Parts: sequence; structure tokens; C-alpha cells
Amino acid sequence: MARTQLDAALAVALTDRRLLEHPFYRRWQAGTLEPGELARYAEQYRHVEASLPGTLRAIADGLPAGRARSLVEANLHDELSEPRAHVAMFEGFARVVGAEAGVPATQRTNELVATYEAATTESPLAGLGVLAAYECQAAAIAQSKGPSLTAG
Repeated sequence: MARTQLDAALAVALTDRRLLEHPFYRRWQAGTLEPGELARYAEQYRHVEASLPGTLRAIADGLPAGRARSLVEANLHDELSEPRAHVAMFEGFARVVGAEAGVPATQRTNELVATYEAATTESPLAGLGVLAAYECQAAAIAQSKGPSLTAG
């Protein structure tokens, strides 16, 4: 599948699922989150962040040797150590916004993590599809968060 075809397929699949259109992210971009909302977000998102290395490992393990597997393994290496583990970097953010340690995942958070796990169990391609649906939005999400975090 050509890159333009993949982009088009993802755009269709993400109709009504774009994270930056969610009310929470819109309020984040606008700088109008209520006190404590970022802490609650961090308390839940840490579970997703912690599951990502396992998702990547499961995808890589299911792929044959070659470019796709090498790219997934490079992403896993980045998650685990470049410049330091992403989960450790996220925990720094969580501390700054006042997230409490040890908060259990909500049902919705567990469902999201289970979606990743189910996709990787189905096939490496399904795992890549679920991961791509998030990752193709990640740069725009990160870019949108910065200004509202540094404002005021």
C-alpha cells in the first residue's frame, strides 16, 4: 500500500475519532482545563504509556525479519531509552501536574489498553493499524499541548 493510500485509509478510519477534536483536548488547547484535570489525565494516561513497550514488542515479535520489524524495534528502543524511557519522562510530567501515584486504571483506560493488546494478539498488522491510528495524530497533539502548558 502506498503512503498516500495509507494516509487516506487512516483518515477515513479516524473520522469522528480525532483526538484533537475531543472536548478535553480542545479545552487543553484553549488553556481552559479545570484545576486537577491534567493530573487526572496523567493518572490514567500513564497506564497507556506503560503498555506501549509491550505492544511494540508483541508487534515486532510477530513480524518477519525485515524493514517493518526493524522499524518497530527502533521505535521500541526509543520508547525504552532515547534519551530516556518515555514512561520515565511521562512520570516527570505527571509529577509536575500533580498526578497521584498508584491510581488504578478506570474501565475506559483498561478498555483502551485491551484494544491494543487484542489487536497485537490478532496479528502484527492489526497491531500496527491500531498503533498507527494513534501515532499519526501524536505529532499534532504534542504540538498543540506545548503552548497551553507554557502559557500563564
